[in-house]
Amino acid sequence: MSSLESAFEYYEQLYKTIIQADTWGYPRPNIKYRFRATIASCEDGLNTIVRSITESDCNNPIFWEDVTNILLGKIPDSTGDIYIFDGYYLKYKNGNCRFSGKTKKINLYEKKEENND
Repeated sequence: MSSLESAFEYYEQLYKTIIQADTWGYPRPNIKYRFRATIASCEDGLNTIVRSITESDCNNPIFWEDVTNILLGKIPDSTGDIYIFDGYYLKYKNGNCRFSGKTKKINLYEKKEENND
């Protein structure tokens, strides 16, 4: 890298960061964002988000990549179950992230009572 290129490197990175924030609303580092999701464990073995509620700053491609790679991987692979995740999303300055909160399994079927007649 020439000295001319390195002279502008800081400002180019700053400009990219500003454009990304204006374009997608990327989450700011070290701030917790509320996140709630309804997740279905499907027959094909993949977990899918059926519905979600996020803060507007989190609704961007990097956030959804984190959801896919981290949060959905924590849901057990049990076909046909529904889960509710209620918690927070935190993105660190180094690019790592963390989901903290509770995951609750929803029982869709009532327990069948045996009739001993």
